[in-house]
Amino acid sequence: MFYVTNTSGSRFPYRVEAAEEGQQGQQRNKRHLKDKSEEKKQRKFLKACEMLCKQRPVIYAKEIMNKNILCLSANLSLDEVWEEVKKHHFEYFPVISPEGTCIGLLSEKEILAKVREKERGTLLKEIMPKKALCAEEQTILKDALQVFLNERIDAFPVLNKHHQVVGIVSRNDLVQTALKVGRFRP
Repeated sequence: MFYVTNTSGSRFPYRVEAAEEGQQGQQRNKRHLKDKSEEKKQRKFLKACEMLCKQRPVIYAKEIMNKNILCLSANLSLDEVWEEVKKHHFEYFPVISPEGTCIGLLSEKEILAKVREKERGTLLKEIMPKKALCAEEQTILKDALQVFLNERIDAFPVLNKHHQVVGIVSRNDLVQTALKVGRFRP
C-alpha cells in the first residue's frame, strides 16, 4: 500500500490506479518526456518492468529496496545537509521529522539546486515539497510500477510497520531486479 505523507508527518492512503489507456494516455505520457534520450530510457524501463512481471508476478518492495540509506532530519540547515550529501554518495535521501517519521524524499540534484538558490541557515523543512509518496514493505511490484508510471517519480521511501524508513525503491532498483530475475537485456 502507498501513502501520501506531508511535512507535518500525517499519512493518507494513496489509491493506485491503472495508467490511462489509449491515445489520450499516450499523448499525456509523451508530453512529460523532455527529449528523445528520456523517451528511450522510459521504453527500456517499461520493457524491464514487463519482463520482470512475467518472470515473477509477485515481488514485494522489501525484496528489491536499497537498504543502504541516509535519512536527513528536517531540522538540518541546508549547509549541514550539503555536508552530509557530499560525504555519502547516494542519489536519494529520505527526510524525517523530529519524531522519526518520513515526511519526504529529496534527490541529490534537488538538494544541490536548493543549496545554490537559498540563503545560508535555511532549514530543510522550509524547502520540502508539501507531499511525498511512501510505500509499505509489503507493497507489491505491480502497484509500485503503476505509481512510477502515473506519478512520474524516480524513487520512493519504504516504511516498516512503525512508519520508519527502512529503504528506498528507485527505477534503477527495478531494472537491476529485472536483470537478476530474468533474461532481460537493456
